[in-house]
Amino acid sequence: MNKFTVFTVILSVVVIVVVADLVVNNYLPGLKDANIISEITSGKFNLPENIDVSKAIETNVMGATDVNLEDFQTSRLGFDLGTNVYTETKPQEEEPTGTKIPVESFDTTSSSVNLVSEDPEEIIPIADTTEIEPVSGSSDFEDSAFDSFPKNIFLRDEQVKSAGFVSAYMEIEKYDGSLYKTIYTDDLYNVSVEKIVIKSADVMFAKVYVLTFGPKSRLEDVYQVLKTRGSEGLDVEINETNEYGDGSFYMNDTKRPGTAFLTVKLGNLIYGFSYPKEYHPQVKNLIKLLEWEK
Repeated sequence: MNKFTVFTVILSVVVIVVVADLVVNNYLPGLKDANIISEITSGKFNLPENIDVSKAIETNVMGATDVNLEDFQTSRLGFDLGTNVYTETKPQEEEPTGTKIPVESFDTTSSSVNLVSEDPEEIIPIADTTEIEPVSGSSDFEDSAFDSFPKNIFLRDEQVKSAGFVSAYMEIEKYDGSLYKTIYTDDLYNVSVEKIVIKSADVMFAKVYVLTFGPKSRLEDVYQVLKTRGSEGLDVEINETNEYGDGSFYMNDTKRPGTAFLTVKLGNLIYGFSYPKEYHPQVKNLIKLLEWEK
């Protein structure tokens, strides 16, 4: 074996022995102490007496200001410089920032509710629930500033004007029991008839009869009765064209040749129109408007 190699091995062994002796005798004396386990569990760790931590504390790191040594003793780092013992400390819980709202800010006996603003001395009123005096029972709240609407539910002013009767208005006329003064209807069970006159200040344009039905009458049956009775009159004939609505017929009266009598089924109603024949375009428009809304 080479002498140099033997020398190197011997030197390495000596170095290892010396380093091990230093570590065991100078830096690990606590391992021989039977109280090491209690020190670990209590959070206190003995530091070597030759460590000077004051220099480390006064060091300015990343531009930070110097730390006062006395303040540092009570800081969260927990170093006790007198005993060189590090004590584990728990951080104190910080209270949330902002203004507290005291419980007494809400007065349940008061008629108003207050909140505390960001300024604790400033009170912001929210609402004033002043007691409201009851309305007198003798007055009707529906009557106040109310204009009645006397328009017929089966025919409206805008429909009449849109049909071409621009200057006309509607007026309810008492029904005498006969449709077109020819077809008797008063004996029809559970049937109501309303008569509406379309007129202006000077001219009567048309008359509209609206037949409605109760639960014990059928529209189709009444329609057939009207058609039959219209054909029984003297100088009267029926012309069923079914040109309008769900079915329609004309009643032609030779004694009144300038007047048209038109009966139309529209939805669950029967309309009867009597008018001078010169207004047939307007009546035709009116029927079309009613068909769109049936």
